[in-house]
Amino acid sequence: MTLHILVTNDDGVSAPGLLVLAQAMRQFGEVSVVAPDHDWSGHGHTKHFKRPLRVQEVRLGDGTSALATDGSPADCVAMSVMGLLPQKIDLVVAGINSAANLGHDVSYSGTVAAIKEANIWGIAGAAVSLDIHAAANRSPTTVWRPALPARFTNCYPKPVSKRCFLQCQCPTSRPSVFAARA
Repeated sequence: MTLHILVTNDDGVSAPGLLVLAQAMRQFGEVSVVAPDHDWSGHGHTKHFKRPLRVQEVRLGDGTSALATDGSPADCVAMSVMGLLPQKIDLVVAGINSAANLGHDVSYSGTVAAIKEANIWGIAGAAVSLDIHAAANRSPTTVWRPALPARFTNCYPKPVSKRCFLQCQCPTSRPSVFAARA
């Protein structure tokens, strides 16, 4: 059975970290990308109940298909689970966030909210962040692409609990992952 992984973020479908994350997750299973059409950073666990949400197909930087919506990261997860994607979702991975999610930041993070929403639906998830501002000239591509698959494999428990929530931070000094379970 192939693992079906939903990749989303709060920085928007055109953010470089989303593409890096989707590419890295492809070695673990089938990847679907559903992400906001614009930046939702700092909006927390926002959900829309009183207006229709729009979805359109877009192409990521490597030419692969993705879905962009005018909804929040939590909306992306909920819509995907409720039928936007025909396949059952086994894992949700959000990021790579362009700012660190530390301390109180997790309360406001759309990246973290996407994983909280996955947990509400009984799906395990991981929120991945990199403090790009502190990384100077280091992009998600140069920091994460070589390190993420091995680190992700090492820090994710097996078997994966349906209520597992990982918050992964990439320090800017070296490409390693620190994870906390909540």
